[in-house]
Amino acid sequence: MNQKTAINQETTINQDELALRSLLNQTFTAFDRALSLPPPDLSFREIGTVKTIGSGIVQVAGLPQVKAEEVVRFPGGGLGMVLDTSTKQMIQ
Repeated sequence: MNQKTAINQETTINQDELALRSLLNQTFTAFDRALSLPPPDLSFREIGTVKTIGSGIVQVAGLPQVKAEEVVRFPGGGLGMVLDTSTKQMIQ
């Protein structure tokens, strides 16, 4: 290996090392920024599926935690009250 080839290889290694160091610094800076933020405010919510609508009564499936007399929100902001939890029927 001649001296010119050795210098070129050293230059390539140095450039690769600098690129890797830069990438690692950017990554750890992003991690530090994310860790310094307050934790997100998590809340539990269920999303059901409207099965039928008729005469002010809506039948919904997929709300296993809902209880009688709870208020539920429908798409578009409409509210309803749970009447019968066995069939998940609600009045709007």
